[in-house]
Amino acid sequence: MGANAAPLQMNVPIIEKDGRPSQYFIKWARQFSDGAAGTDDLAGFVPSSRTISTGTGLTGGGSLASDRTLSLTNTTVTPGSYTNANITVNAQGRITAAANGAAGGGGGLESPVVKPLSSDFVLENAGVATVADSTYGLVLRAPSAASNIRFLRAVTPPANLSNFTLTMRSRPLGPTGAANPCAIILRNSATGRIIMFGEFTNSTQVLVQRWTNYTTFSANIVAATTAPTAANPWRRVVVSGGTISFEMSADGEVWRALSPTEPLATFITAIDQVGVGTMTNNAIGDTIFQHFAIT
Repeated sequence: MGANAAPLQMNVPIIEKDGRPSQYFIKWARQFSDGAAGTDDLAGFVPSSRTISTGTGLTGGGSLASDRTLSLTNTTVTPGSYTNANITVNAQGRITAAANGAAGGGGGLESPVVKPLSSDFVLENAGVATVADSTYGLVLRAPSAASNIRFLRAVTPPANLSNFTLTMRSRPLGPTGAANPCAIILRNSATGRIIMFGEFTNSTQVLVQRWTNYTTFSANIVAATTAPTAANPWRRVVVSGGTISFEMSADGEVWRALSPTEPLATFITAIDQVGVGTMTNNAIGDTIFQHFAIT
């Protein structure tokens, strides 16, 4: 009946004040009904030659001769939750790539971390210990053994071995017993002597020790101090003016100095190797190192 349809009267409203079609418009539109009960669907009002085309990221569409459904295409991003996410966003505002980032030191509440990589170190006195890269840091797994220092020696030592700062963030993995699972290690390769700044007694204490070699303890510089390192995961040593200072921090920004300091001449005399590691004192020494930097 489209050819014989009465034209709309321009002086009669077709929309009510509330936005609904007026009764006049509904009555007029029924001219296009196919006569079946309840089919006031304006069939034929929109030419079937018209189509809905899909843009970027959409599927569906087609001729209006049939009902059409528009859908978003899937991206290559794996659904789920991400930590400190690294993302890529396209021009349509959709995330097209996502990956977990490095541990960010408490969501912006800590100093930014420089995640260490296994390629940055050589594992010395390894025994059956292993080292592997992970999403959040460098994992050193050292099975229980009699007192043995497992040393991750930095491939690139400080440019000035008499004046540098080494900063580390770490935490133990799993049971640790009386081990020192997270330690900064300074070594004189000519004499084998070591200074180790680490944890003690399930991360409830911190201490600094002298070792004659990888297996022989010499003396404490800073005896076991009750200062939970679980709450102070940052540690650093400062070598300057012939003296080694030892510091700890909760956030990598505000530092607490331990006492006493250690003159180089007292024991180690010189440092030519630096890094991190663990001491297995008949206990598991598994550790994740989340930050390592030399300045």
